Amino acid sequence: MNAVGKLIGRLVIGCALACCLPLLNQQSFAIEELQISVACSNVVLSWPSLEGETYIIQYRQTLTDTNGWQTLTSALPAESGANFTYFIHSNIVQNPSCGSSLAAHVSGLNQLGLAVAATETLPPVPMAIPVDGSGGAVPLMLYPPGINLSGFLIFDPTTGESVSGAGYTVQPSSSIGAQSLANESGGGPAPIPMGGSSGDSGSALTAPETGFYQVARLGVHVIGLEEIANQIVSDSIAIPFEAANEVGSLHNVIVQVDGTHYRGATPLVAPGVHGMINLDTSFLENGDHSIQIIASWLNPDEADPNNHSFSRASDSFTLSVSNTIYFPDWDDEIGELGFAYYSFKTTLTNADWQIAIYDATNILVQVLSGQTSDGIIETNWNLVDLNGTTRATDDNDDLFDAIITVTEPDSSSTIIKTKTPTPTKTKKPPTKRKPFSYPNQGRWAIAYQDMFGNMVNSNKEFLNDNYFGSLGAANGGAVTVFPTPGHPEYGQTFPMRFGYLNMATPPPGSQTIADEKALVRLLTNNINRNFYYQGHTDPTSIATVEGQEIDIEVGKKHYYRFVFLNGCSSAVGTLPAAFGIDFNIPLNLDYFQKHGMRPRTFIGYNKNVNFADRGEFYDPATGGTLTAKIPDCVCYFLSNLEFYLYFGYDISTSIYNAQNDLPELRYGWADGPDLNLYGYQWMHINEFNYKSDWSN
Repeated sequence: MNAVGKLIGRLVIGCALACCLPLLNQQSFAIEELQISVACSNVVLSWPSLEGETYIIQYRQTLTDTNGWQTLTSALPAESGANFTYFIHSNIVQNPSCGSSLAAHVSGLNQLGLAVAATETLPPVPMAIPVDGSGGAVPLMLYPPGINLSGFLIFDPTTGESVSGAGYTVQPSSSIGAQSLANESGGGPAPIPMGGSSGDSGSALTAPETGFYQVARLGVHVIGLEEIANQIVSDSIAIPFEAANEVGSLHNVIVQVDGTHYRGATPLVAPGVHGMINLDTSFLENGDHSIQIIASWLNPDEADPNNHSFSRASDSFTLSVSNTIYFPDWDDEIGELGFAYYSFKTTLTNADWQIAIYDATNILVQVLSGQTSDGIIETNWNLVDLNGTTRATDDNDDLFDAIITVTEPDSSSTIIKTKTPTPTKTKKPPTKRKPFSYPNQGRWAIAYQDMFGNMVNSNKEFLNDNYFGSLGAANGGAVTVFPTPGHPEYGQTFPMRFGYLNMATPPPGSQTIADEKALVRLLTNNINRNFYYQGHTDPTSIATVEGQEIDIEVGKKHYYRFVFLNGCSSAVGTLPAAFGIDFNIPLNLDYFQKHGMRPRTFIGYNKNVNFADRGEFYDPATGGTLTAKIPDCVCYFLSNLEFYLYFGYDISTSIYNAQNDLPELRYGWADGPDLNLYGYQWMHINEFNYKSDWSN
């Protein structure tokens, strides 16, 4: 539900805004039934509700980034015994028109069963809709003149059509409510008067007051679920949602498919409580799949060290997928064994197939072809082009696109001598890229976040981080960024600074930003191919670093061989793929041999895990009392894991033994049971870490 109210002088305009959320492959512009009206100096919101629901209501005065949403209430219960709920924002209109009392006004709304505009409603006007799903539709006129509209769709309600906002500008209005949208190449609709005539004399009116409201149910909810769940979908779809929580700031929204992270859904970072997340179904097998929208909030409870982030999930729903050409086993990478592996499926059985491969300059370099009797196509390109030249031999020739064509052969009748039409389907698969050459031996990047410095057993945990550095030093070399004496403004990754509970002097934001940049520089060094980190994580970020930033710099061409992110929910989102480890199950060596990819392993937690007890604890290191303690099981699990890796055990066996050796296991804690392992499950500490270990 979303609404915008435009308050102009003594005239109040209540606008029930069409919530413009594209559903499936079409854009559906349906009125969400949140209504706004004005009584004297008060704004009245109303919406249809169900008993038992709880709502958060937010307000902002302008659309500029410097004006964030103000939460008016975070726990408003739905009206008991009624199907509408009301909220009154008191004394917000500066120049009220009090033709009737507030009580009489609300009474009238109750009698009507819905909220209506106090004086007049907005005529149809162009609407701006964020393309990335970060918000609902807003009247275009409310954006400031000169704003960049390239990230918006512009919807014209009079025609039902929408166009890209690129190349359009909002023009300054000479009168209140007058607005025009001009294409920079010329033309555009004429100004539309709002709130009454601008006056023949052209005299200026008083500058308007503006106010924006949004209402959302607590939790994560998919909008228009029946319409989505009752249709067979293909290609990319947009799933509209609302996500709200009583505390914390909404940080990200991701999609899980069949209980695991899904590569075909780019997460939304810092979205609004209403938005759309896009889901490319092409990476799924055809058939039914269980879908959930997962949202995470930062700092929901700053007093609890275990509660740095908090996640809520929508109810799962079934999506029926059907694509004629699809890629459930697709690699984005050209492997190091001298070939590129192509794999896709089609519903057209007994068909001819063709893969036309193009380089970065869009020149055709090779054509692969064949036949399939079961709809499964697997083939290799030996990287030799049509001229006999071996491609992908340097970093300037590193990107190849393709067009897949599948055709069922002509069928003819021997009796009537006529042919049936030949079904032909084409599809562009994801781009394949050549990765950077693996170093002679991969180094280890080591980092941790200083989030437990005020806890009993913090020294034990700190030593475990050091031990991982020692493991890396003995198996390729370990690197980190230590603090620079006398220069707190410089970045550091050992530790990354963090304002933990009851810290006397928390680090300023400038230091946190400097540490973020230091971590990105560390990870983007091409010689670093292994990474250990302990600290706060969520499905899309490490400490303060977004996974998308890592993915842009690392995941596309600079893959990692081994990554252990020892933090909350590090395995349920996009972080594995950010390091070029785009798997969600354990795999054996033959998978990597078949695909030509160097084996790689990711381990991280599949939920938010606890790492500290709260209370009053004696600290033997200082002789004092501290308010938090890292349990022994958390410390001992890491030291056990390091022990088994050091003595030559593979990662799966090391995790198993490290858990079994604990005198106490606390499920839901950072002591091993909730670890997920993706990729090569038998990786040893230095296996496949030399360039010569994996080459043609």
